[in-house]
Amino acid sequence: MIKRIIALSVLCILFFPVIGQEGLNSLYQKLENSKTDTGKVEALTDITIYLYRHNQFQKTISYADSAIAIGKKLDNSKYIVIPLSFKSSAYYDLGQREKAVMAAKEAMAVAEKCECPDEKGRSLITYADILNKDTRYDSSIIYYEKALEALEEGSIDKAHAYNNISIAYAEKGFYYKSLDYLLKALEFYREKEMEYAQATALNNLGEKYRQNDDHTNAIKYLKKSISISRNVGDTVQMGRAMGNLGLAYSEIHKNDSAFKYLNEALDVNKSINRLYGKTVAHSNLASFYSDTDQPDKAFPHLEKVLEYSQKLGVKRGLYYGNLGLGRAYYMKEQYDSALKYINKAKQVIQGSTDDGVKMGLYDGYHDIYKKLGQFDSSLFYYEKYVTIKDSLDDASRQSRIDELSMKFEAEQKEKENAVLRAENLKAQKESNYKTLIIWVSVVLVAGLIVMVVLQFRYNKSKSDLNERLLATNTKIAQKNEELKKLNEVKNRMLSIVGHDVKGPLSSISSLLKLINSGELTADQEKEFLQDLESETSKTSMLLENLLHWTKSQFDGLEVHLDERELKGAVDHIVSLYENPIRKKNIVIENTIDPNDKAVVDKQLLDLILRNLLSNAIKYVYEGGKIRFDCEKEDGKVRLKVTDNGMGMSQEKIDTLFAKSSSTLGANNEKGTGLGLVLTKDAVEQCGGSLKVESERGKGSTFILELPLPGNN
Repeated sequence: MIKRIIALSVLCILFFPVIGQEGLNSLYQKLENSKTDTGKVEALTDITIYLYRHNQFQKTISYADSAIAIGKKLDNSKYIVIPLSFKSSAYYDLGQREKAVMAAKEAMAVAEKCECPDEKGRSLITYADILNKDTRYDSSIIYYEKALEALEEGSIDKAHAYNNISIAYAEKGFYYKSLDYLLKALEFYREKEMEYAQATALNNLGEKYRQNDDHTNAIKYLKKSISISRNVGDTVQMGRAMGNLGLAYSEIHKNDSAFKYLNEALDVNKSINRLYGKTVAHSNLASFYSDTDQPDKAFPHLEKVLEYSQKLGVKRGLYYGNLGLGRAYYMKEQYDSALKYINKAKQVIQGSTDDGVKMGLYDGYHDIYKKLGQFDSSLFYYEKYVTIKDSLDDASRQSRIDELSMKFEAEQKEKENAVLRAENLKAQKESNYKTLIIWVSVVLVAGLIVMVVLQFRYNKSKSDLNERLLATNTKIAQKNEELKKLNEVKNRMLSIVGHDVKGPLSSISSLLKLINSGELTADQEKEFLQDLESETSKTSMLLENLLHWTKSQFDGLEVHLDERELKGAVDHIVSLYENPIRKKNIVIENTIDPNDKAVVDKQLLDLILRNLLSNAIKYVYEGGKIRFDCEKEDGKVRLKVTDNGMGMSQEKIDTLFAKSSSTLGANNEKGTGLGLVLTKDAVEQCGGSLKVESERGKGSTFILELPLPGNN
């Protein structure tokens, strides 16, 4: 089963160095002596920073609010952004994530309105840190890069952005790129003699080595981080480095040292009552006890992980806490209890797309079902586990190849630069020698000047050529992406035409041959003509959907929004489907008020209603019912299409709007899987939304929500 119960975050939000108690007293004195609002807001901001760095998060928020109020009174964005950023960080450390996000977004919005690059950069870093802690690494990298663009050279926050973006790249598997950013940050901190920041960078560097299985260097740098953190009084960073050091010792089976540092990490976080730090420390101790076959000692730590994760609202902690309890019960051979907690872990991550998380869950199910003798279930989850593992291994290998390629290209460039420097040196010597010989000749000096001018023009021409080549390469890359998209569209079209259009056309051809044979009675010929009409209608609708989808992929669509009467639109679409409705003996109810209207594109509305009605006919049983009704609320009109047909499971609903999703109808009718995808896309282009409510065996309701006239 999964080895590690919860991953240890090494992210540290860095802004300013720790201020001593004497400094805090002087800040209080500065605040008391301030006669102007400007002096007061500056003193309040400095106090806010001090309180945050000393883990006094509630007071941080209180003083930040006071500073923000004065900043707004002064209408000065610079005096609002900094306290807002620290307020956001304090909320996150208190486990109030939503408030943290709101404060960070407000800081970014304020900074955007002023010409203040440092404040803008700091607000972007604060929001990126939240995304980083939420494991949304791609998004965090985008905001860190925006911060690096905004910040001026020499800014302390630029080094902090380097430090934190390195973590995101490490989590994505880009080891060398992560290390490059981290070393940039560490070099800056050393030049500025910022010991507190060096401690964090050294901790992160130690983590890089630990994750790369270089435990010797990992232990060396983590111990340096602990030493510096202790000297500057940074207890948060000290607790973080102690936990990482404990993990490093545990991985090389030095259990006494691992136990010592993991417990010290917990004690440090308890001393400052840092909830997130305590959660991680308990999780690491639980993992240690499980790895050393002591499940009974893991239980109390896992209970704490669940308790604190619940307070923090961290789903990942709840998942790993339940998974860890499942593992512990498995080790005690209490398989029913183990299965209970594995199921709880599954509920926590319902809908997650994190393959690494799913892999741990499937591995747990595989082991438990195997012990319970349910070998079919065990094999089922083992195959899912192996599929994800192979996929992640492939991704890891590709990431490694990319990193090695980047390193190789850098080394090649350095070699080329070395050769160029040698050639330049040689050319310089030759030039000096020639100048020494002919220095008395005015004519030759003039010739030399001409040569220099020509060389300058050549260099400029070469530079212009390089710029044009770069622009050409960029255009080629863009065209390649467009061609790739067009190729995907072509393949999808060929697949549908080759499979879903060919079948109906073959049926039509066969029906026409039977009718033309003259061997049919009048009743048989009438029945076949009805079938022919039905097949032709379905094929026509398929082609319309296909053409609509193809146009949207290639050129985009022009949407013309206008007021449309809904009851008549429904009646018109129902009339197009009289034959399949009559054939399945379906009852149609249209209770829409004739005065009900919506703001929508006419052609898109027809497409939406055709697909929704066709879908309902497909899944309703013979003698079933389809009802259209409307309701209005909050400036929206909700048109509901309800049937009492087959219905769907929640799993089917979750994949309903995927392009590959298609299910046989009540009479085994087939579909392309394209209709509902187009329907949802068309609704969104009209500024609306499409929802579905369904239960297997009880029918389905599709809810189309569009703007009312005067509210779009």
